[in-house]
Amino acid sequence: MKQQEQEAIKQGIVATSDDYYKFVEGENAFRALTKPDVFYEKFKVGVCYTDCGFQGSPRFMLWVLDRKDNAIKLATVPSIIAKTIAGYQTDEDYAFDSFPMPYDIKVNAKGAGTKEVEYTITPRAKRDEVEAWVTGELKKKNPTGEIIERKKEKQKQRHIDDGTWDKMLAERAALKAELDPIRDAAKASEERKDSGPIRKVGKVYPLDDLDSERMQSESEILF
Repeated sequence: MKQQEQEAIKQGIVATSDDYYKFVEGENAFRALTKPDVFYEKFKVGVCYTDCGFQGSPRFMLWVLDRKDNAIKLATVPSIIAKTIAGYQTDEDYAFDSFPMPYDIKVNAKGAGTKEVEYTITPRAKRDEVEAWVTGELKKKNPTGEIIERKKEKQKQRHIDDGTWDKMLAERAALKAELDPIRDAAKASEERKDSGPIRKVGKVYPLDDLDSERMQSESEILF
């Protein structure tokens, strides 16, 4: 998380690390101000980008209003929180049409700051609109989709600079060279199977059931 905070500060997305939402042990409360945008990230490796050569877990980025100090902050949340928010949109009791959400969310974190953290999410019953100053300040924030794209570009450039990108391309080329003959053989086999059934006087025989001599003397190939 510290790396994400430092990158956000360098790119001018947030002014200080205090502008980045952090889950603490126990109860956390916030208002989701924007729709969570998905990206993929591998633990201790970084954000995934096109042809990055590694797979990550889904994460979601959104702007929130931290109820601890009533400040707008950039948050990154796991799938369980994003999916819960999405579920509320169509829930009989908590449905809403657009962001900002019309109520706050309480998240109880057990093991905050660790990979094994567990979250329990509860919506607050009180509904109200965010204050005008929140809407005004939110308009000045960078869209999370743009922030994610910057993260991807930054990660790719880092891999180009340290040689990871060239290494990945070489590994991919070697794998392609290894798999191409296997794919070609499989394709040729499928083409032979698809060449058609063989018919003799109204009776159909599978290719495998006839030897070449009988095929030539008694049958014709149907295309």
